Amino acid sequence: MDYGYSKVWATYQPEWEGNLRLTYHPDKRLMIFGEAHYTDEYFTSYNKDNRGGEYAYLSGKPVESLVVINGGIKWNIKKNLLLTFGCNDIFNKGPEQKVRSNTAYTVPGYINVEFPLQGRTYYATIKYEF
Repeated sequence: MDYGYSKVWATYQPEWEGNLRLTYHPDKRLMIFGEAHYTDEYFTSYNKDNRGGEYAYLSGKPVESLVVINGGIKWNIKKNLLLTFGCNDIFNKGPEQKVRSNTAYTVPGYINVEFPLQGRTYYATIKYEF
């Protein structure tokens, strides 16, 4: 009996994702770090058109891949006190991410993502051990 199952895209699951982090210690109390974070393209719609080819690919509304650069410093003021200052997505690439779509009268184009990434974010943390 045929239940009419069809192929679908796995949504919000990039095939590849990775980090590269470099750290520099100019002295015992200071650490400077930078990292690159890569996320491969992923699909935002499970629909997979049966016509195949480019139209089937676009029916999954793929989000383009993204590389963000992060950086910061860690400073050990005392043996039990650590301060961290940093910035994620230094170049603010997250909100610029686009989706390829075939919804505009079957002409593939780029549109904004439904749930944009946060973008540039500054942070500071204090770690005190007692």
